[in-house]
Amino acid sequence: MGRVRTLNGIPNEVVVKYLSKLEYGESGYMVHWLWKIMNDLHISKAEIDIFAETTVPEELPSKPILIYLESLRRLISKQLVNYKFNEDYIAQGVLKIAAEKMGEPFGVILIHCILITRENKQIKGKVFELGTYPIADSLFDKVMKENP
Repeated sequence: MGRVRTLNGIPNEVVVKYLSKLEYGESGYMVHWLWKIMNDLHISKAEIDIFAETTVPEELPSKPILIYLESLRRLISKQLVNYKFNEDYIAQGVLKIAAEKMGEPFGVILIHCILITRENKQIKGKVFELGTYPIADSLFDKVMKENP
C-alpha cells in the first residue's frame, strides 16, 4: 500500500472533472446547473454524496447534478490503483457547495471535495470558486420538473 499523503490531489481532480467542459448538460455546464437549481430552490449551501448519490437538502437531486457521479467514482478508483491502494480505500466522498449572489443573474459557486478513507482520515481538496451565468429552461429541465 502507498503513502496516504500521495492521495492529497484526488479531491481536486474530482472537482475539476465534475466541473469540466466534458460534463456538459443539455444547455449548460455543471457549475451553471448547480447555480440554477440552488437559485430556484433558494438554498445557498448543499452537499452531494458521491458514493451514495444523495444530496443535502434532499430537494437538490436532479439528473444533471447526479448523472456524472459514476465517472467520479471511477476516477477515484483508478487513482487509488495508480497510487497502489485498494480500489475501496476511500469509503466516502462529499462535494460541498456554496452559492453566493443568490437571486442575481450572475452568481458564484464555491465547491470542494472531501474524501474519507476506511481509517476515517479526511482528505480535503482546495475550494474552487467559479462564476456562473444563467441557463434557460431546457426541454430536459421541463421534463424533469413534470416527472421528478
